[in-house]
Amino acid sequence: MIKTTALYKDISNQEEFIQFYTETFLPHLMSVPGVVKVKMTRLVPSPFENKISENEAQYFLQCETYYESAEAFEQALKTPEGIEAAQCILEVASHFMTTYVGDETTYYNKSE
Repeated sequence: MIKTTALYKDISNQEEFIQFYTETFLPHLMSVPGVVKVKMTRLVPSPFENKISENEAQYFLQCETYYESAEAFEQALKTPEGIEAAQCILEVASHFMTTYVGDETTYYNKSE
């Protein structure tokens, strides 16, 4: 399954951004043809992480958008809904957002 992962750097108005994401952006995103689901994860520093320099911002939020296929993802970018969703999030978050596209593989524990 193809997905996009967006990582959002720590900002002072986290709750305000999450409200924007869920109430304004998410309805646009869910209307894009080919979008299967969206997952949102609030992030906290890992105890295994090396100390981060004071100048390096940590991420506070990870959002994953899943698409039916690579073709569905490519088509979604060209639809009016996809263009509108991209403009909506970039207008607000382009300066603290990093995005990736990936082909997800899931592994399950056979003992459970």
